[in-house]
Amino acid sequence: MVEARRWIRSPKGNLTALLCLLLIVAIPVEGIARIASQLVVAVALSVGVDVAVSLVRRGSLSLPDGGLITGLMIGLILVPGAPMAAVLTATALAAASKHALRTPQSNLFNPAAFGLLASLLLVPAGQSWWGALADLPAPFVAVLLVGGSVIAWRVSKLPMVLAFFAGYFAAFTLAAIVVNGPSASLAAVFRPPFLDATLFFGFLMLTDPATSPNRLEDQLVFAAATAAVSASAFVTIHGLHYLFIGLLVANLWWAWRRATARPAGQLAPSHAGP
Repeated sequence: MVEARRWIRSPKGNLTALLCLLLIVAIPVEGIARIASQLVVAVALSVGVDVAVSLVRRGSLSLPDGGLITGLMIGLILVPGAPMAAVLTATALAAASKHALRTPQSNLFNPAAFGLLASLLLVPAGQSWWGALADLPAPFVAVLLVGGSVIAWRVSKLPMVLAFFAGYFAAFTLAAIVVNGPSASLAAVFRPPFLDATLFFGFLMLTDPATSPNRLEDQLVFAAATAAVSASAFVTIHGLHYLFIGLLVANLWWAWRRATARPAGQLAPSHAGP
């Protein structure tokens, strides 16, 4: 019981609780019959892979909360009633990216973003981000705003989230003015369901502690890179995968940044003569 209370108060426990709350709020609109199978399959497969890897690598079980979060996100983002091939592809590739594509510090990519992008490309099924409450009346977005702000604050990433939102909407405003001129597609970014998807993405995916920086300076660069690449992908490629492209590119930058960073206290080699 004590361990359970400690976990629910942890950032991962908070995030799991928020995802479950979003699910509960959205069920009356989406219908349990439409979403049950994809949620059960995504969560079961993601958790199962985490458990299997833990047994193989450590010979013991560890709490598969990361797998639970990834499975919930995939189920909440894929269109309700998504083909099972899309659910399995997204979840399997998310798990594979987490355990196979790694740096010495952690996994390279945000697992849910990697799996969902790959699924869109391999088994196009559509994404509605129904878990972001896009199909509910506007006041319900308060659940996402308040809960997401708490999550971002708990992992010390709130400045990064705010910087991302500022850069993201500034980039699309600039695109509307300079690149294409006002258009229905660009204007849609500022309205549901795109707006809800952006809030969900910024608060709950961008802030993944394993694949995003802790230092404020790095957070601001990470946020700016995600915003700029996402906006560029939307303008040039279109489609619903632009946010994932932005995040995965930022993940690559952060991995490179960690790999090339000089350890604390290490001096740069001197090029001066004797």
